[in-house]
Amino acid sequence: MSVLPNSPYFGNLEISHIYEYYDGPRLFHAVNGAGNSYIVFWIDTDDVSDIWLYSSIRQERLVLLNDSKIKLRDVYVYPDDLVFQVRTFFDLDRITEIQALSPNTLSDEILPPGDFFIEKSENLSDTFVVPSTENVSELYIRSMKGRKKPSLSAVAKVSDAFSLLYKSVMKQLDLNHKVIVPLDARTGSFILRLNSPNIKECMPLVTDIFKILNQEENPFPALQQIGADIGAVENLLEEVIDGKVKVQFSKEGVFEAELNIAQEKAVSSLALLKEQSSSIISSSLVPQANDLSKVFKVVELKSKGEFITPNSIDLTTDRQVAYYLHAARSLGLLSKNNSINSVGYQFVELDEKQKMNIAAIRFESSDCGWAWLKWSNKSTLAELDPDSATDFLIEQCPSLSKDTAERRAKTLKKWQKDLAEFRFS
Repeated sequence: MSVLPNSPYFGNLEISHIYEYYDGPRLFHAVNGAGNSYIVFWIDTDDVSDIWLYSSIRQERLVLLNDSKIKLRDVYVYPDDLVFQVRTFFDLDRITEIQALSPNTLSDEILPPGDFFIEKSENLSDTFVVPSTENVSELYIRSMKGRKKPSLSAVAKVSDAFSLLYKSVMKQLDLNHKVIVPLDARTGSFILRLNSPNIKECMPLVTDIFKILNQEENPFPALQQIGADIGAVENLLEEVIDGKVKVQFSKEGVFEAELNIAQEKAVSSLALLKEQSSSIISSSLVPQANDLSKVFKVVELKSKGEFITPNSIDLTTDRQVAYYLHAARSLGLLSKNNSINSVGYQFVELDEKQKMNIAAIRFESSDCGWAWLKWSNKSTLAELDPDSATDFLIEQCPSLSKDTAERRAKTLKKWQKDLAEFRFS
């Protein structure tokens, strides 16, 4: 596939500068052998071709465009010469179709957005081409339906799900001390620039995960073989399906990891993953807060609208506070954003024995507790062997290292011992 015409109409074109890139150039400046310049804007893709908008541009006007003095749309609405719709086929044996367009045929459906500039800013050399740094990456979220923009909800959920996947990859590589953080966003369907720690080490695994999801009819065995966090993969796949988007991730301008999976195959793959991974647990779902009384205290303080600090629950660090908030969430007593929910409000009204009974039931039905029960072939928490916790995590949470699994198992053992007697109380 070539993005440039295979027709001699425009001469021997070469791309001079790429402003936006996704699955290849999407907005670029091209020049032919005679020095004639064109600004080329991607309109849409169908089953057999890409469709483009070409406008010739003089050098003086190109400078104005690059300096944000004129809008990109003006290049087409007020062209220096003719404007063309160009259709380049994926089958290189088919000749490019070229159609001259008159001003009254340039509709909003094919023109760039009215407020679209190649912008200068303090942080970026321009909107589309930015200086590369070692760990700067781009997460490109694009609608499955041509030029339609992804919804804000889809962007937020997919970004969060990808962040969890990247975090699981870092844990798998024992790089737990760093997190992926956003830098800024730039023009495109949605392009989020990220500071991605250790991207050189993480990218091969992210690429493998995306490749498996794209190509394998049943992705579970291959994902398990590379030690991927199945729960994190399922979470990302669910958001991609719900948002009807495809995702691309890599260092700037490289675009080597793409999740571009047809909706029907994505749904089928997700169903297979869930079926085969029912006893596999994501590391993000394993609690690591041994003291249940402190977990209960977190919920009580939240019910009063108080901010949780290390001092308020007799801890020493904010990281420990995060562990106890996570534990409360895993029991369903707090919502995903750490706000108290209706279950949590009811929970704080119970006496201590009732709280332990409810905690036992909710731990059994949590993702981690249920996976432990299924792996052990047991029905209730009281039947579990607490000493099996380490082996359970080593076997069923492949994204955890052996040392980390042994540390996390301490919480599972403690909870089983503390809660087992209350299971039938």
